[in-house]
Amino acid sequence: MKRIAALLLTLLLVVGLLPTVALAASSEEEALGEVQIYHDGTEMSYLSINGRVRTQVFTYYNYINAKGQSVRVPAYCVNPNTAGVPQTVPAGTGIKYLANQRATDPKIMGIVASGYPTRSLERLGLASEYEAYYATKMALWCYLLPNWDIADLTVNPAADQAAASRVLAAAKLIYTDGMYWDKVLTPKITAVPDQEQAYPVTFEGKEYYQQLFTVTSETWVDGGVVYISFADPSSVPEGTRIVGLSGNDITGINCVEASEGGFSGQFKILYPAESIEGQSGSVQLTFTCDSYKYAIFYATCAEVDQYGNIQNYMCDTDPLVPMEADAYSTYGGATPPEEPEEPGTPEEPAAGGLRIVKLEAGTEIPLSGAVFEVVGPDGDTIGSFATDANGEIQIPEAVPGNYTIYERVPPKDHLLSENDTQNVTVREGETATVTFENQPYLREAGQTDQRRRGGAPPAGFPDRAGHFGKAEPRRDAVYQPSGRSDACCRKNYRSGGAFHESRGFCPRLDSGVASEAGTCRHSDGGWCAPCR
Repeated sequence: MKRIAALLLTLLLVVGLLPTVALAASSEEEALGEVQIYHDGTEMSYLSINGRVRTQVFTYYNYINAKGQSVRVPAYCVNPNTAGVPQTVPAGTGIKYLANQRATDPKIMGIVASGYPTRSLERLGLASEYEAYYATKMALWCYLLPNWDIADLTVNPAADQAAASRVLAAAKLIYTDGMYWDKVLTPKITAVPDQEQAYPVTFEGKEYYQQLFTVTSETWVDGGVVYISFADPSSVPEGTRIVGLSGNDITGINCVEASEGGFSGQFKILYPAESIEGQSGSVQLTFTCDSYKYAIFYATCAEVDQYGNIQNYMCDTDPLVPMEADAYSTYGGATPPEEPEEPGTPEEPAAGGLRIVKLEAGTEIPLSGAVFEVVGPDGDTIGSFATDANGEIQIPEAVPGNYTIYERVPPKDHLLSENDTQNVTVREGETATVTFENQPYLREAGQTDQRRRGGAPPAGFPDRAGHFGKAEPRRDAVYQPSGRSDACCRKNYRSGGAFHESRGFCPRLDSGVASEAGTCRHSDGGWCAPCR
């Protein structure tokens, strides 16, 4: 079963540089710019590969995150055979680098996001940031370099055996979880009700109208909690409650890993029946959290005249970013018999509405999970809303006037709309509809859209084939075991409730299958060849 284990990703980019500190930027398109890369002189030699002990030196740069905190963030060199900052300058002396291009290979993102500091030391089973840096770097090299295989990592017999064993286990975990990433995850929050309108229930002996919402975040949220509040408490029917599944009043939803991917939790909104009798309306809910959105930048030396063509680096960032989303809960209480109106009484005009529709380009297929920012006639943002299973967002009781709709996050496996900003006019008593279309990433089975991968890395960085300066996507070989049709791929697998580490993965393995390093066994006794 696929696991989305590492948590992610990346509106924390950077606009400028103080003498030794990079600052968080305001949009994805911006780069880190100039950074000073340092090392602290700490050497680590936990593991061996290909018959050689691999010594690493902790290398980093200083980063100011969105909360104004200065953090020491790892910088990973990309070629173990090229001299870098630790071999060029003393500890504490920085070298200027330019980090202007983002890495978009999902495996690279997955490996780094599965390591430290996105994952805590406790979760990785490690004792220090040095162990975590080393484990993450070795996992990354096992992906980038064609002659490095994660199965060939071994403990350095001269190292602290307990520490080296921890690092080896963590490196395998980081690599394995990173390999599950087939796209760069985008943090977004969606809140979907079980029914379009609140329905009658009895709760604690009292009559209510209820809607059950499922809140989902594609990436991990800090502390596992999404906070919830009423956008305008004064507009909420008296006695309305937000409760958890246990029935307790809550201000936050606990989100756990969902079987279909992402992290989700549920809550209920309860309207007292007597408070909404004869009324219909809606309540806007606001969700806030600190979510993970990750970015990694290619960095090249900006002081070649002084230091020569030294090592290139991948600069990690602090992934935590504040997020906000909105949703509407709609209610309609029991309506008492209408009293006859006096002759000549003018009818009140019906309220207007706004409907946003999201479709796959050239089809009528609705797309859920697209996030739109809605700006009202007064120029203020009403909220950020996600399309439901019908590919729609309904903004009820919209004030007449001109609205601007911005598509902020595309639906899963689709590109952002080419026309990602539209204006629409809401008229009194009418519902205005605006439609956005998205092209899918994959046009046919097995075809990868170049825009999804984000193109080639800059010269001097290895592509997925391990070639420096030439981007040719690596296709992991697929082998057929003798007498079987099951493909063997480069992943770990679960069998009989246990987790097995191997170079091979057979998607339809029977339970109780044994495994050996570099191979995977079928229940008929045959072996898959290792994938390389």
